[in-house]
Amino acid sequence: MVLEKKVDNFDMELKRICTAIEDRNRKLEERIAKVEEKGDSMDFGLGMANSKITMLEKTKDRLQEEVTYLQPYSMRNNLVFSGIPEASTES
Repeated sequence: MVLEKKVDNFDMELKRICTAIEDRNRKLEERIAKVEEKGDSMDFGLGMANSKITMLEKTKDRLQEEVTYLQPYSMRNNLVFSGIPEASTES
C-alpha cells in the first residue's frame, strides 16, 4: 500500500510537471509567433522605407540638376553694368 501510494504521488507529480511544461511550451510558441509576426512586419516596413529613400534620392538628384541648370540664368539676371549709358528703346 505504501509503495502504491508513493507511485500514485509520483505519477501525480509527473503529470503536474508535464502540464506545466506543456503550458510553458504553448506560451513560448505564442511568443515566438508574435516575434516572427513583428519581424515580418518590420521587414515590410524596411522595404517600404528603402523604396521611399530611393525615390527621395532620385528627386534630390533631379532637383539638384534643375538648380544647376537654372543657376546661370539667375546669375545673368543679377548682372549690373556700369559706365555704359542705357539707350531708351521703348515705344
